[in-house]
Amino acid sequence: MITKTITVKLMKTLLFTLLLAGTFAFGYYEGFDANLLRTKTIDPKEGNTLHKEYLKNAQAYQEILGAMYLNAELLKDITALRQAKPNAGGLRIYFGKDANGKSQNVLITTDKVGIEDNTLVLSSDGIMSTCPTFCDAASQIRK
Repeated sequence: MITKTITVKLMKTLLFTLLLAGTFAFGYYEGFDANLLRTKTIDPKEGNTLHKEYLKNAQAYQEILGAMYLNAELLKDITALRQAKPNAGGLRIYFGKDANGKSQNVLITTDKVGIEDNTLVLSSDGIMSTCPTFCDAASQIRK
């Protein structure tokens, strides 16, 4: 009887923990966002155009890249893509710009060896910046 009581308590605790974790995960990541995918899905050719526009004025780095900064908007777009393609082996983000010079990065999933899956390509106006260009001067990691 004691074993059954302990097992029931453990099961209830486990169930509560899983529900809490699921609520946190979907609340934090806002769950699957079909509208975001509808409004940001682009054709691979458009992704190519955005990337070529970025390359027109891109500056070559003379330093070793130490870090990347991704803002919340870009993370939201990555999460939506990941949820739409849960079996993807990876993600590639191309720097991109629209004709007006506004940042429009291109997100595409890959298989486990890096081959791109062109069935779903997203355009994101989220920010992706490199360090040394965009760094936290007070970073405890860089000291």
